[in-house]
Amino acid sequence: MSGLERVILVKPTDRFVRLATQADVMRIVELGCEFLNGSHYAEAMRPDPELMARTISGMIGSQDCFVAVYEVEGVVVGMIGVTATIHPFTGQPVVSELFWYVRPGHRGRAGLKLLKLVERWAMMISARCLIMVSPSERVSRIYERKGYLHLEDQYIRSFN
Repeated sequence: MSGLERVILVKPTDRFVRLATQADVMRIVELGCEFLNGSHYAEAMRPDPELMARTISGMIGSQDCFVAVYEVEGVVVGMIGVTATIHPFTGQPVVSELFWYVRPGHRGRAGLKLLKLVERWAMMISARCLIMVSPSERVSRIYERKGYLHLEDQYIRSFN
């Protein structure tokens, strides 16, 4: 059994998390566009579906990235994607979130299952820490309950 197979102990039912495959790329792009267009991120950035597809496809094929989906009755309704890198100031291996989204109506346990899977992968590759983004107070409270440390807030200024 490979390391990733040990991380994902899936007992397929009508709702489960699994590693993303190339067949999931367009659905992940759809969910990414849904998130960006339906949130406050839309004020600052517009999705580029072609670029998203190339990026996600490359992530799925990379040993330094981890992409998982949450599936309900054969339909992907949630996703998470992270990348492993070396922190430029500490030299320590870290894992950073690139995206995490679950459709409204499926949130709660689905999001937590995806997060837990990423945490397991980060530990498996001996990352020093997992860096996650919080777009809302609700998400911040989830991190705090799970023992994450609040480090900073992020701002964006658009020039176009």
